[in-house]
Amino acid sequence: MPILATSINNEAEYQALIKGLKLLKEVHADAVEIFGDSMIVINQLVGNYECQSEVLISYYERSIQLLREFKDFRLEHIPRLHNEEANRLAQHASGYQPIVNVSSADNTDDWRKEIIDY
Repeated sequence: MPILATSINNEAEYQALIKGLKLLKEVHADAVEIFGDSMIVINQLVGNYECQSEVLISYYERSIQLLREFKDFRLEHIPRLHNEEANRLAQHASGYQPIVNVSSADNTDDWRKEIIDY
């Protein structure tokens, strides 16, 4: 299942989680630790929040189903500021390509400088 570019943030979080759990099952992992930066997703999965979103319910149910297939699992919320490496790995796995070599208008004669500075 590819992670869709049109997905909302929490939908993409669930898609990445499901993809990761499936990969872990393929390599016969029996226990997993999930560190996620989506407070909503993690709290839904541990039962602190009820999943009421029609968009997310199927992802939530599939995630719970996969988690129960492991002998043990642990879920922990990690604030985004402390989750840069995981974000980099998730972006790489999803095919996200950061924009590089963006032109800048450092030159004071550049007509774009005023717009960029705004």
